[in-house]
Amino acid sequence: MCKVKIKKIGSIKEIDIDLNKVTIILGPQSSGKSTIAKIICFCQWVEKRCFINFEEESRRFMDDGGFVKILAEYHRMAEYIVDDSYLYYEGNFVTITLRDKVVSISKSITWEKYIYPKICYIPAERNIVAAIPNVKKYNDTNDSMLYFMYDWFEARSYIKDVNLGNLLQREIQYHYDEKADKDVVYDGSVPLKLMDASSGVQSILPLYTVLGYSLNSVYKRYKPLSAEQKQQVDNAMHTLSEQFNGAVKDAHDKGERLNKITLEIDGEKDSILIPFFKQERAVLDMFDSARRSFFYENTHVYVEEPEQNLFPDAQAKFVYWFMHELQNADRNHTALITTHSPYVLFALNNCLMGGFVGGRVSEEDANDMLSRKGWISPRSVVVYEIHDGQLKKIQDDDGLLDNNYLNKAYKTISSEYLSMLSYYE
Repeated sequence: MCKVKIKKIGSIKEIDIDLNKVTIILGPQSSGKSTIAKIICFCQWVEKRCFINFEEESRRFMDDGGFVKILAEYHRMAEYIVDDSYLYYEGNFVTITLRDKVVSISKSITWEKYIYPKICYIPAERNIVAAIPNVKKYNDTNDSMLYFMYDWFEARSYIKDVNLGNLLQREIQYHYDEKADKDVVYDGSVPLKLMDASSGVQSILPLYTVLGYSLNSVYKRYKPLSAEQKQQVDNAMHTLSEQFNGAVKDAHDKGERLNKITLEIDGEKDSILIPFFKQERAVLDMFDSARRSFFYENTHVYVEEPEQNLFPDAQAKFVYWFMHELQNADRNHTALITTHSPYVLFALNNCLMGGFVGGRVSEEDANDMLSRKGWISPRSVVVYEIHDGQLKKIQDDDGLLDNNYLNKAYKTISSEYLSMLSYYE
């Protein structure tokens, strides 16, 4: 997990946040939720780049304001960083500090524990994939929206068929016709263009599809290496060869015997046979490092406003599904969610309560609870509310949600209604 401190960036005055397996940031519009999510996501991407080639990539971000320039372009935050902005990010591989627009990057003390992640950012504007004809031609800038669309194109071409019936109150089917490059939505038996489907479908379909792909399907498909990655593999194999030759010489000098072991890299079409000295741990460590540099081990997901255009019932069902997917994958995925929906919070609280008392609930009663599949340990979730540029944790000691300003707002509205009831005849 990582720690982040932000001061005077956008609407953020000063925040200090520790990420958990699931991190929720609650707040009204323009309060800074997305600013926090985008900065953390960007820092994790920088960390990922530095893991591949620390010396070259760290210099690229530190020299000539590279970090600030790329952040401004990628997340459209050109006016957010000012002279007295401050950022501190501590991940498993690097520590990043921004002060007076100057960035320093160093390896963290936990750098050997780093595993190579897929980073998936799902913006609030995700319905752009349905709203804009010929969206594949969108290449305005090198920004997060463009990379989300790359994820969408890859997800739909691999999955092709999606059933939204478990989230919506009616049977909605989606099919991607790869040959014709068309998105078709079936509302019952009626085929519709995706751009003619309801706003709820246009919002939940890319969210549900890209999440499902990023948490599960991406690990099941063969993913060819890019030219850059192939070069990195060649460099790693050259280093391995040197390690092996050293091991051979040491073995011959000591009169010891060599062995051959077959190692397989997930995602490669062919096995790679590497002869090495059985006791030479450095060779194994180097090979494992090369493998982890190019094949995803887990996914870091960022979701802006999952409630967008969804009926409260669908919001709750999405939360239950998402918590289930995060926990039941065989990889240690993480998620950061921004929201201003009370229904997302209430559904999440059901999942937390189920994780807290689930062992005491009878099987018969549990079967009637919609949240059951999403029950999650409160220790795995942290929930913050943001107000006036600062964060406040809104969980009790047991991890369940405390009273927060959404509840208070609801009570304010209800009390006004109750006060008017006295005039009702």
